[in-house]
Amino acid sequence: GEGFEEAEFDNLEKNVLVMNTTRSAHINLATGVVTATGKPANEGILMKQNAEGFRAIVVPQTVAAMSPLFSITIDGVEYRFKKDSDFVYEAGKQSKFSIQINKKTPTGEYEFVLTDTEIVDWIADLDSHGGEARQYYVVHCDEPETLKAKILADGKNPAKIKNLKVSGKITYLDFYFMRDEMEILQSINLKESQIIGTKWQWLGDIDGEFRYEHFCTEYPATLEEADAQVQARYPGSTIRSSYYQEPSHYLDNEIPQEAFNQKSTLVNFVFPEKVTKIGGWAFNETTLSGALIIPDDVVEIGHRAFMRTNISSLQLPANLKIIGESAFNECSSLCGALILPESLEEIGGFAFQYCSMLSGTLSLPSKLTDIPVWCFGGCGFTGDLIVPDNIKSVGGHAFVDNDFSGQLILGPNLTHIGLCAFLRCDFQGELFIPKALQRIDEGAFGANHFSRIVFEEGSELVKLGITAFSDNGRLSEPVVLPEGLITIGDQAFRDCSSMPSIVIPSTVTTIGSRAFANCYYMSNMQCNATTPPVVGSGAFDGIGKENFTLEVPEQSVSFYQTANGWADFNRISAYYDFSISRKHMRTLNAEYTKTYMLRVPSGEAWKVESCPSWVSVSPSSGVGRTEVSITVSEMPRTTETFSFEYMGTYGNWSEETHKGRAGEIVFLLESKDRRVSMDVQQYDCDNYDGQVIAQNASVGAGVNIVFMGDCFDARDIAMGSYMEGINEAIGYYFAIEPYKGYRDYFNVYTIVGMSDDSGMGTVNTVKDAKFGSQYSLSGIAPNTQATYEYAMKAATVNEDNLNKTLVVMVENTQDYGGICYMWADGSAIAVCPMSRDAYPFDFRGIVQHEAGGHGFAKLADEYIYHNAFIESCSCPCCSHLDDFLAGKALGWYRNLSTDGNYNSVEWAHLFAHPDYTNIVDMYEGGYYHSRGIYRSEANSCMNNNVPYYSAISRQEMVERIMKYAGMEFSLEDFYAKDVRDASNNDFVTRALGNEETSVYNASLGKQKAPKFMGEKPQINKSNQ
Repeated sequence: GEGFEEAEFDNLEKNVLVMNTTRSAHINLATGVVTATGKPANEGILMKQNAEGFRAIVVPQTVAAMSPLFSITIDGVEYRFKKDSDFVYEAGKQSKFSIQINKKTPTGEYEFVLTDTEIVDWIADLDSHGGEARQYYVVHCDEPETLKAKILADGKNPAKIKNLKVSGKITYLDFYFMRDEMEILQSINLKESQIIGTKWQWLGDIDGEFRYEHFCTEYPATLEEADAQVQARYPGSTIRSSYYQEPSHYLDNEIPQEAFNQKSTLVNFVFPEKVTKIGGWAFNETTLSGALIIPDDVVEIGHRAFMRTNISSLQLPANLKIIGESAFNECSSLCGALILPESLEEIGGFAFQYCSMLSGTLSLPSKLTDIPVWCFGGCGFTGDLIVPDNIKSVGGHAFVDNDFSGQLILGPNLTHIGLCAFLRCDFQGELFIPKALQRIDEGAFGANHFSRIVFEEGSELVKLGITAFSDNGRLSEPVVLPEGLITIGDQAFRDCSSMPSIVIPSTVTTIGSRAFANCYYMSNMQCNATTPPVVGSGAFDGIGKENFTLEVPEQSVSFYQTANGWADFNRISAYYDFSISRKHMRTLNAEYTKTYMLRVPSGEAWKVESCPSWVSVSPSSGVGRTEVSITVSEMPRTTETFSFEYMGTYGNWSEETHKGRAGEIVFLLESKDRRVSMDVQQYDCDNYDGQVIAQNASVGAGVNIVFMGDCFDARDIAMGSYMEGINEAIGYYFAIEPYKGYRDYFNVYTIVGMSDDSGMGTVNTVKDAKFGSQYSLSGIAPNTQATYEYAMKAATVNEDNLNKTLVVMVENTQDYGGICYMWADGSAIAVCPMSRDAYPFDFRGIVQHEAGGHGFAKLADEYIYHNAFIESCSCPCCSHLDDFLAGKALGWYRNLSTDGNYNSVEWAHLFAHPDYTNIVDMYEGGYYHSRGIYRSEANSCMNNNVPYYSAISRQEMVERIMKYAGMEFSLEDFYAKDVRDASNNDFVTRALGNEETSVYNASLGKQKAPKFMGEKPQINKSNQ
């Protein structure tokens, strides 16, 4: 087709499945007539590829109209073909379909065009496949341990069989026969086999060699009877020193350990219908390739079971409990998302080590109690990582060298983090250290991008290992080490160049060499140890020791002045708890008052020593701890400027100049001659807090949408960051159909909200946001009441129509994912952080998914997190059938259905429409589950954040637009105006690198499911 670079199409992964065919038939040997029987199989037939295309053999039969005939998957994108009339597979004939595949720009989406259909005479299999067709040699075993005998009795040479299908009963000896004596065996089909376990084992000497032998027969009554069975297995052998016992090593429905260990010829394997365990080394170092789907009944995968195989994708069963050590180690072709089932209780060391092509977000099941060494080291996971509550230890190198780039959230019961466990993982944001953690080993958090490290009160930490936090160049908040800590290891904070201050607890006795080396911007250090800790060589190299005062206990000043390492500080004095609750106060032109807490030792007098003339402090003096109100007077528009230094994203410092004025309030602790200060900055700006900017509808009564921002302070607003973020969000919302084509129907409001702090707080770090936004494990949570009160500043928005008004809250953070708060009456607040993650999980994707999808159209998530039926899944991590049906009852979630009937599903009217028949279909999977729920198209914004809504989603959006605008909806008008070509959607994005990432389940950790808030939002009427 068109649009591909040279050799690009040839390098794409492609497969074709024949669908909706039955595999059973009656053959009349007298007439040759074949009659299909039974129902179509749930799974398709994987077609064999050759130089001319793909080929499969099916039973002659008829496939009903509108049932998919085949599915083509190109680079993960699926296309299903169906006909509007019954299709007949004729006996002795070959049905040929010619499909042209084009790559469209700029989206990169694939277009599938049927160019020809013909039915011709059958071509001999060897002619079309070059003799490589998977023609199985079929063996049926009525009894176990008879496979070899059956093949030999048929006059076949086992060493010459390439493709084998076995039905009936097999046991461990049959597996070892296939492994050791079938030298070129490439494909094995055991779908109709039953694995028979052994019931007893015999131990003894056979011809001078001590042996273990296992038997499927009933437990023998005597040793003589047992020996007789051994003798029958090894006729002519001499047996000595024997005994027998139960139970045996091999159990029913278990693939034995080493079943195909190092059988390099093995490429394809079909599991038996019933398998409960896959033994250790079962497929180790085979050439097993393609998609690996572990059977549903498997509860344990043994150590090294699939190590160094060529599998490209992995689907684990919903009831899996154990993954053994190195089970998938060095599967270098294994790519895409890794979905671990919630049932998983144990995972071995090295389990997925060096599976470097794995990507997306990793979700750890809640039943795990530890993450052993190298478990996920060297993978390619992205996003956030949440360590569940039950996990007590994380082993050495467990996650080393991943690309997470999100936040690391540690569970409350962690006691130990091993060597280099999170080294070079690109984590960012705040790191909260739980109090149960006792030991942080060497390099555990090294070479990341944490901006803040917080230790929980009551921390049990006693040792920081060598380089524990080294090379965190973005660490820009003060670090307070916990009481109880004894040792700070060598280079523990080396090259944390932007760390501004450190508090060392009274319990520390040793600080290792170069522990704080190259912390260039250190401007405050407090050590509470009465006896100066022993300091290693170069512990404070690179710190400007003459630039600030080292604060120590009052009775210990003289000790520090003479102690090795400490004496290098020019100024050493006693510490007093004298501080103001914030370092900066920022505001715009209007008068502004804010109250802060001044911490003062009990009984000590304080006063304001100096203050700008345009700032007033009340009270200006006092005794002990005091709340002070600071008022900045109104500033007329000005051309005056002020400058200050600031730290950039990557820890670099620069000077910044703004219009306005700046000054410093200095508080004096009178008896101790101690001072604490607060910077005050007032910015000249066109915008102001509470400002409303409107773009009114030109068609209909107007559909209200309000854009607001939170966690933007006065500096952000004055620099234009606030309006830039809002306008970017508005642009993304209306860049995609149908909103793009219906923009004139909307009243688009921007409301300015000034926060006291820039950036988002968390449950551990308080930041003062205008609308109260902060991050927690359940997602970003603004104060919805305050949000709606400000939204009603818009001229056409009031309490009566909030249920028809979408509020989009743009959050000044790149670290977290979106969420939508929804009420039963239709009210919604879509929270959209300014993510710079790679496409499609960037800011654009969040706005279009959360605001356009959930907030306005009330669409459901189409993500798949679990390989499970939605009606039976009981996992604690996501919503289930009851929640889905509750949304349906409100008229929501039209893009999904539990009804798999083509005639009654919500989008049934689109099947026969000529413009949609090759687009709309029934795809199983959505609302976090792979089974029992259906969507209408393979991919859409609600599945993977791409800039495209499905046809039924677009219809729902247009119906709501017309309803809210006071106009009548017409399906025929919708058809006429609907833009089905996704290339019409604007594709601009500001993602980092503008790179595409793996889209399958990649948003699992960051974006949160919509949160239902009750019947209607609560409004504080007194403030309206």
